[in-house]
Amino acid sequence: MTTTVGLSVLVKDTGESARTLQHWSDLGILKPVTSTHKQGRGYHREFPAAPPWHGERTWALFASHLNRIRIPLGDIKLIIDSLRPFTTDTAALGEPPIGWQKHLQTHSIGQALSGRLVVLLIGIDENKEVRCAEILGAPSAEAIKEVEAVFPKGTISDKEDFTIIKDIDASIPWEFIGEFASNYMLNLEKVFAPLTGAQS
Repeated sequence: MTTTVGLSVLVKDTGESARTLQHWSDLGILKPVTSTHKQGRGYHREFPAAPPWHGERTWALFASHLNRIRIPLGDIKLIIDSLRPFTTDTAALGEPPIGWQKHLQTHSIGQALSGRLVVLLIGIDENKEVRCAEILGAPSAEAIKEVEAVFPKGTISDKEDFTIIKDIDASIPWEFIGEFASNYMLNLEKVFAPLTGAQS
C-alpha cells in the first residue's frame, strides 16, 4: 500500500505540468508532506496518497478538473479547503468502527471513490462561502443508461415507473440557482477515473 507519491504520479494522473502542480503546492491547493515541502534543489516533494481517500491524488484530480473549466485558483483553493476536512480528518484517525466501505458512503467524494456515479453542484457566494450539493447519485453510469433504454426522454409518468430507478437519486437544489452567481457541476466518476479505474 503506497502512502505517499511523488510529483510524477500527480502529473500522470492529471495531465498537468510538474510546474503547475508545484505552483498549486506553493498556493496551498495541494498539501505535500511537510518534511518535503520547499526544501530546495535536490529534494522532491512527496504527497500523501493512502487509500481509501488517496490523499492529494484526489485533490490534484479535483483541482485539475476545476482548472480546465477556468475557475480561478483562489476559488479552487476555497472549494478544496471546504471539502478536505471530510477526507483528511478521518483518514488520520485510522479505520472507523463502521469500516471504510460504509464510511466512504457518508460523503459524495467517498461515494465517487467507491465507484458510484456522483454529480456534484458547487456554488460560491459573494462572501466566498462554498456550498456543495449532490444532484445525481447512481450505482454507475450503466444504471443511468439502463433507465434511458427503458424510458426514453420525457416518458416517466407515474410512481410505478420509478421502481426501476430506485438506486438513482437526482435533485436540483433551487436555492443554488437563485443564491449563487457562479455554480459549477462536476461528474466525480470522471474526475476520479484514474483512481477508480472507471472508463471515461
